[in-house]
Amino acid sequence: MGENNNCLYRSPDGNKCAIGRCIQDEKYSKSFENKDVRSLFRHLDYNIDPLLHTEYRGHPILFWDLLQELHDLPEYWNGNNLSYIGQLKVGYLKEMFSDD
Repeated sequence: MGENNNCLYRSPDGNKCAIGRCIQDEKYSKSFENKDVRSLFRHLDYNIDPLLHTEYRGHPILFWDLLQELHDLPEYWNGNNLSYIGQLKVGYLKEMFSDD
């Protein structure tokens, strides 16, 4: 998160957020910064897949929205580790978006 709690997919020191690490380096644009994932989807005409590494393609906007929420909200974290509620959220995401 940047100033004013805006989304940062790539920080100035080169770190990447949960979604930023899924974006191919050659497809990344600084114009993505300070947009939540829903705004990024609108900015890209609702198709984020061409930006992503192949293994991350095919998920609906809800997946990316919930992933960003998991990454950004402090109640899901206990320092650098997932909190209990964060672990529950990961389990929910796995169940909801499983390919099985």
